Amino acid sequence: MDELEKHLQNYVDYLRTKNYSVRTITGFFSEINFFFNWLKTKNIYQLSGIKPDIMQDFQAYLSRAQSQRTGKNYSPATQARKLGGISVFFQYLVKTDILLSNPARNIQLPKEQKIIKWNLISLYNIKKILLSIDLSNPLFYRNRAMIEILYTTGMRASELCNLKISDIDYQNNYIRINSGKGNADRIVPACGRALDFTRNYIENHRKNYLKNHSGDFIFLTWRGKKFNKQMLGEIIKFHTSEALIEKKISPHCFRVTAATHMLKNGADVRYIQQMLGHKKIDTTIHYLKLEKSELKRVHASSHPRETLKKQGKNE
Repeated sequence: MDELEKHLQNYVDYLRTKNYSVRTITGFFSEINFFFNWLKTKNIYQLSGIKPDIMQDFQAYLSRAQSQRTGKNYSPATQARKLGGISVFFQYLVKTDILLSNPARNIQLPKEQKIIKWNLISLYNIKKILLSIDLSNPLFYRNRAMIEILYTTGMRASELCNLKISDIDYQNNYIRINSGKGNADRIVPACGRALDFTRNYIENHRKNYLKNHSGDFIFLTWRGKKFNKQMLGEIIKFHTSEALIEKKISPHCFRVTAATHMLKNGADVRYIQQMLGHKKIDTTIHYLKLEKSELKRVHASSHPRETLKKQGKNE
């Protein structure tokens, strides 16, 4: 038994005295043994040879290595588990005065990229949600106006909550969004039907909830307070479940759905970018999860070389 194997065996015995489960001990043993086998390919057989730069090399190796079981690259979560288990082993060696310091102390564990999947709402279900709202209830009339605005403009939930009466231009069918994300104001068009619902709510229902603290905000709670994103989320959840929509729908789903429906109906992606308030076109493309055919159409309609080709110019 060489030095590395001896320390690994001592670590396993230590874990047993701490009543770790067999599964946990087996997992630690497997990760550390994997690391030791890699060390031996670098002709390192003693703890003294494990320096911080060696750990960085091992991390780089993990980022491109493939699992023998699946034949695929290790995921960030698997890499983090392996590196984390090895670091804990080094902490044990420091605690037992075998090492002076942990050579993995400066390693930044990779993080799994968080992928958020927003449920798209079909046009059929959009209509179903809207028609299911009982307009004889004043609060539900307000809710209908909010959902209409969300879908027609694709604005953020926070932007809807901050919307003020002075932000709406009924004559030209525009809504001004003040200090949206990144403090970037923008003007977005809104369909007349959505604005009609909003104006009717303001003229006939909003006054019933006005309080001294209400200010100029359009959408108010029954206590006269400005809406927040959590309240809006609960309203969306209520009305989508009332319409028997099985998917989990949030206010943000209306934003993504509005943009996606416009794209599929022929809107230029750069217009959608402006409407959504994105600073970079890449954000919009990633946001909409464009398919290859849609990307090709966007490229053909916006790239300078494609434009020249259509004009028959060779430059």
